[in-house]
Amino acid sequence: CLAYKPELENARSETPRLIAELHAALDCDGLSADYVLQQSIRGDDVPRLRMISRWIHPRRGTLDQDEFLNLPSRPSLIHSLALWQLRAACEHLATARETVPTMMMSLRLGDSAYKDFPLAETVTRLLRAHDLPINALTLELRESTLHDNAAAIEQLQNLRNNGVRTCLVGIGGPGASPACVLYFPVSEVQLVPELLVLALNQDAARHVLTSTVRMFDGLKIKVTA
Repeated sequence: CLAYKPELENARSETPRLIAELHAALDCDGLSADYVLQQSIRGDDVPRLRMISRWIHPRRGTLDQDEFLNLPSRPSLIHSLALWQLRAACEHLATARETVPTMMMSLRLGDSAYKDFPLAETVTRLLRAHDLPINALTLELRESTLHDNAAAIEQLQNLRNNGVRTCLVGIGGPGASPACVLYFPVSEVQLVPELLVLALNQDAARHVLTSTVRMFDGLKIKVTA
């Protein structure tokens, strides 16, 4: 048995409320993005911007993308959110390449975009509309997105076949094995910050980090952090 408390009702109703508010934010230009320049450690790679989506929420302040990208459950909202991200990324990248012609872009979409959205077709069309090369965009996704999800894996393969780069995030954390690249067609991987922090002070973590980077280097898979 559970006695009724008003705060239980608030917690239960928060997710539907956020979904409705996200609809409004998309309709009223309530979302924004930061673009962080990624630097090549080796100095032999082209420059790249990483898009980080933000939501200036009227009740909760600024929400990071991890707090709302996987919030949608309705196909219409999944489509609208993914389309907003891709359009914003392509528009910003096209402007950036006027100054730096080799500039690239990476961004993370919500998990559902890989199974409930015509991703490969939409990405290819938007890149061509902005006169951008197909390999100018790198899409980030989590390993959990692909587990027991044939539709997402098919989308991933279609993206690769079309020349769009993909990046598997969360490598080096407790929930993502480096061996997953043997099963999923990705172009690069992204290490978790926690592994880098541990490697500063722990010999075991430093060994894991070094071995992991060497393994991906041997497989010709780019490593980012």
